[in-house]
Amino acid sequence: PDDAQEAIQHFTAAVEQNPADALAWAGLALCYVTLGHNAMISDPDLWSQGQSAAERAIRLDSTVAEGWAALADYETYWGRNWEKAERAFHKANELNPSLAWNHYHYAWYLALFGRVEEAVAEHERAKALDPLTHYHTTWLPALYWWSRDFERAYAEAKEVLEDYPDNVTALLVFGRSAALVGSFDESIAVAEQLVALDSSFLDGLGEAYALAGRREEALRIAREMEARENAGSPGAIYAILGFRDESLEWLEKAEGFALPWIWADPETDAARDDPRFQAVFRRMNLRFEPGQLEPVAIPVDEPERSGGTG
Repeated sequence: PDDAQEAIQHFTAAVEQNPADALAWAGLALCYVTLGHNAMISDPDLWSQGQSAAERAIRLDSTVAEGWAALADYETYWGRNWEKAERAFHKANELNPSLAWNHYHYAWYLALFGRVEEAVAEHERAKALDPLTHYHTTWLPALYWWSRDFERAYAEAKEVLEDYPDNVTALLVFGRSAALVGSFDESIAVAEQLVALDSSFLDGLGEAYALAGRREEALRIAREMEARENAGSPGAIYAILGFRDESLEWLEKAEGFALPWIWADPETDAARDDPRFQAVFRRMNLRFEPGQLEPVAIPVDEPERSGGTG
């Protein structure tokens, strides 16, 4: 976050010196959406500023791929205009096929709608273009959760963890994958390691305990999270433990950029037909069709621009 904040200062200075610099506005947008992805500091103002900067970049020069990519991120993770998001992803890829982070985020858009093969291809493309950005590698095995290929997720996450043994994302993906294949001791060990690094990962430890059948320990963590401010949601813990009402109560209060992706969690399967569960997704312009999540179309608010700058 500190790096992104410093980058914002530089990009802000750039657009103040040259308000017509579309690339600087796109960079500013990227900074804001990057900060929005930090769960500890994410708030609507960051996303709104990212949207404004991205749209400003596109108005100035609609051939700048980074502006479209930042807009795609905003709509995917906050605006929830799914058709607009996909158009923006495609536009960015057409203008600059080598923009690795656009392929990376498009992979997660595709995964949300169960388009796993396409998602893996986009993620692999991001990894090939920019192998030194760890997100392109560490998150890749998690895509197999959507196709319920947990064994492959586990095997690939284990390989990634060997290359990134201290990386938080690699630990998260491996720990979750281990739990999904029933390797509970590994899952709990990783969850305990994460909590030692940062107490905000307490929910993951509770989920690992719950999946392992250690109900009292899981319930203790859920109650502890309820009693603490800003401790996150124990909803997934309650879902695994079978406390459906408590789980849905927390889900109804949930916010955040990653919320729609919880439908990949097996513990949410039993709740899909519940009107309360359906309502959470409807407010994000999503609906469940048999076996799959579908976007709800929103009217296009303005025609897309094409061509160069003025």
